[in-house]
Amino acid sequence: ARGDVRRSDVCSSDLPNIASRFPIPSMDPTQSDLFLSGHHYFTDKTTPYFNLDTAEHQWGQVALKKLEAKPAPNPKKDVAWLKLEATTTSGCSISEVYRVWTSGGVPPATCKGQPSSFTVEYSAVYYMWSKSEADGYTPQ
Repeated sequence: ARGDVRRSDVCSSDLPNIASRFPIPSMDPTQSDLFLSGHHYFTDKTTPYFNLDTAEHQWGQVALKKLEAKPAPNPKKDVAWLKLEATTTSGCSISEVYRVWTSGGVPPATCKGQPSSFTVEYSAVYYMWSKSEADGYTPQ
């Protein structure tokens, strides 16, 4: 029997595992042909932030808080899957963000033997949900 594989199934579950095996590409547009959709970082220990404004487009910014966390299928290696809720937006109508299909990101059990500053890389699929009608927001 022949099975059908849907492209979205392959991309959703396999892409983070594939991406985590490669070095992080340069975000310098002269060094990479990747499309930069924005930047993700934390403004403090508990506030994830997505800045989706770039030189190419202005898609807005959103600060979020964690509503829910579920263990990843391989929790010893992969960070939890999250449901995040927007607390502040600017220029966008994103209301929720889901982090799923994570690969990597679990820090070492101790910092013994680590440099004073180090990173723990991970990759994930992020789904962003938007309110159908946000006050004062007009899609571009």
